[in-house]
Amino acid sequence: MILNAEVLDGVQVLGEDCIVDHNQISKADRTGVFISGNGASVRHNRFAELPVGIFKLSGVQGLEQTHNIFFDAAQEFIDPIPQALPSPVPDQP
Repeated sequence: MILNAEVLDGVQVLGEDCIVDHNQISKADRTGVFISGNGASVRHNRFAELPVGIFKLSGVQGLEQTHNIFFDAAQEFIDPIPQALPSPVPDQP
């Protein structure tokens, strides 16, 4: 159980293939779970009174998120669009 997290995020998933399962996360300053590693699983958690329940960093792949419950979360899940790389400029004569 994570209550009143003053470190911005309740849980930070930084590695690969991590599991965040059966937690109660409330009143985090920024997000309940911040995901920056591929293959994470976030399931059967309760999120309450926070700006964002789950935030997936752009480009992260293979996130499983199921059976989570959100109470008074401004946004349940954020999955930003990956930034497009600029097209190469063709050589000009």
